[in-house]
Amino acid sequence: MPRILLADDHQFVRDGLIRILRSVGYDDVIAAEDGRRAVELFTEERPDVVFLDIQMPELDGLGACREIRAVDPDVRIIIMTMHEADDVKQVALESGANDYLLKSDAPARIKDMVGG
Repeated sequence: MPRILLADDHQFVRDGLIRILRSVGYDDVIAAEDGRRAVELFTEERPDVVFLDIQMPELDGLGACREIRAVDPDVRIIIMTMHEADDVKQVALESGANDYLLKSDAPARIKDMVGG
């Protein structure tokens, strides 16, 4: 099973997404409260899949995506947001994300996005 890193600055959202991931069989989940910590944990732990909230303190999800992509060009990175807008999706993909997830769609789409 893939190891997952989840970064979101809201504890409630992190806890909910971890519950969703575990409910579909992904038990190896590590969490970060901001983009800077996500990059640190990625470098230390080398997870297979990374979920990054687009708006976080210290370093936003787009910046964290670019830094993580520089460390590992093959890791699967998914940018999460609550804003449905084509320009946000485009910026996420241009920053190196493999995919884009609306938080409202997480329960239905998260297993397909992780793979493995």
